[in-house]
Amino acid sequence: MPDVIVVHFDELALKQGRRPYYERNLVYAVQTAMRDLGPVQINAVHGRFVVAPGRSNIPVDVLVERLSRIFGVHHLLVGVEVATETLLIVNAAVALALRAKSSHSISTFRVRVRGNDRRVHRTRSLEVEVGSVIAVATGWAVDLDAPDYTLIIELAAGRAFVLSQRIEGPGGLPYGTSGFGVALLSGGIDSPVAAWMMMSRGMRVGVVHFHARPYTTEEALTKVYRLAHGLTRWQPTILGLMVPLADSVHRVLVEHGSAPLRTILTRRFMMRIACALGAPHKAQALITGDALAQVSSQTVTNLAATDGASALPILRPLVGMGKAEIIRRARQIGTLAISEEEGDDCCSLLAPRNPTAAATLAEIAACESALPVAEMTQQAVESSIPFRVRFEDPSPTKPPK
Repeated sequence: MPDVIVVHFDELALKQGRRPYYERNLVYAVQTAMRDLGPVQINAVHGRFVVAPGRSNIPVDVLVERLSRIFGVHHLLVGVEVATETLLIVNAAVALALRAKSSHSISTFRVRVRGNDRRVHRTRSLEVEVGSVIAVATGWAVDLDAPDYTLIIELAAGRAFVLSQRIEGPGGLPYGTSGFGVALLSGGIDSPVAAWMMMSRGMRVGVVHFHARPYTTEEALTKVYRLAHGLTRWQPTILGLMVPLADSVHRVLVEHGSAPLRTILTRRFMMRIACALGAPHKAQALITGDALAQVSSQTVTNLAATDGASALPILRPLVGMGKAEIIRRARQIGTLAISEEEGDDCCSLLAPRNPTAAATLAEIAACESALPVAEMTQQAVESSIPFRVRFEDPSPTKPPK
């Protein structure tokens, strides 16, 4: 009885006419997640995928770990496939139950039969028959409400899957089904979470990091590079750009005064530059880690002022979240430890002592009318350094050159 993993979808079931498109993208995501391990068998069976190691002999626990990080997956069930004869189903069910008993403390159980092939067995009678044999073999008591162990039998398309281990997936939509967006990635906690949240909605995400070298350290750049690499656990390949602002933007803004507006003016330049860098990749949106009123640049007034400089929609998936909630999510996705390491940030390093919390468009227009905005933007774009990170690569120890 070869091990199999049954993959249940999240929102794909609701897509009706476009479901084949989403399923094709989910298959591609599975194949991409396994690209360093070898090919796996993927079969569509009545609203679910069945994944098996095939000739690659990939350990099932490795497959499960990879599949549990693929957006579009609601949950996984691990077990075996057998023919639809009752005796074979019973034997497989008992074998799985005894295996679970040997490694877990279990005293209660239940059996559930699911699927659209119930012509083969009446659901209730099969549950009773399998459950009776398991009870004798294990000594467990039946508990239909809150058991220690649940065995699931799925019948579909003349096939029977006997399953006992459930692993939750991240949900959402498959990679690449919602276009391409550019995330502004700092070294902090918020922006990696924002990028992850848009990945979970099917958006393919690239990253742009703005730095102030030589006023910031090489270690700060490496930290951001490592954050991007950490996100490849969820999106296997990430394209990025490191953009220096010290000469192209910061120096000019300091020379022109208007210190209270400097943070907003800097952020407006970031939006212009990110839009320009995203254009060759047909970017459809920018992504930021803004949370409403967390800092002065994130008031409603200042967010609106920032939006005015962007030719693309600005997506802010964290806008209604509190810091504690963002930290919990960062811990969940694996970026928190890196974000909490010390590192300089170009915005905070050169921020004025008293930044405005309510910049007006008239004030901004007056300042920017005295600046060579197009030339500053182009200088930053031309100075950017591209990089690419993949999940199978080792964690970076130096920034890209």
